Amino acid sequence: MRRRVGAAFLVVAALALGACDDYLHHFDPYGGRIALPDRHATPGDVAVTNALTLCARAASHPSLSQHLTHLLMSRYVVPPEDQSWYVADQLVPPALGGSNALTNWWVLPNTHARLKALVALELRAAVCEHLIPLDVAQARIATDWTTAFPDGMYAKLSLASRRWLWEKEQSVLIGSGRSASDR
Repeated sequence: MRRRVGAAFLVVAALALGACDDYLHHFDPYGGRIALPDRHATPGDVAVTNALTLCARAASHPSLSQHLTHLLMSRYVVPPEDQSWYVADQLVPPALGGSNALTNWWVLPNTHARLKALVALELRAAVCEHLIPLDVAQARIATDWTTAFPDGMYAKLSLASRRWLWEKEQSVLIGSGRSASDR
């Protein structure tokens, strides 16, 4: 029987094993191995504060214009030659009620963004099952996305939520726009 491992564990394991080293060697504004935002440049912002409202709708995936993305890359001092290794990301993601305000955007290495998306999906499932309050989930992911999903929380999720998470994680890991035949 296969055991399912939470995204938070995968984040720590991937970083510990150096899976992201290729990206971080190109440009690492954080001086460490884990990308966390500059709290002065990106304090974060939420649009949804009610868990029932959040859980009743699908998460959107807004994006920034090319001009704003370049401004954001400049704010985080990402050299133009390294910008392809990074993506504009929301500190508090839409899956957890994050707003589209510029104060909620920062740059994150591409591989970290995918792992952070998985953590956000796990937190959303926990919020919608009333295992963790929405404001706590938002604060945890805004503070340190790599430790936001509490140990043991996955085991408390219902089978339906686990199945939903598995399907969502497959689409995040495989990448959007790719079919099963593209794997």
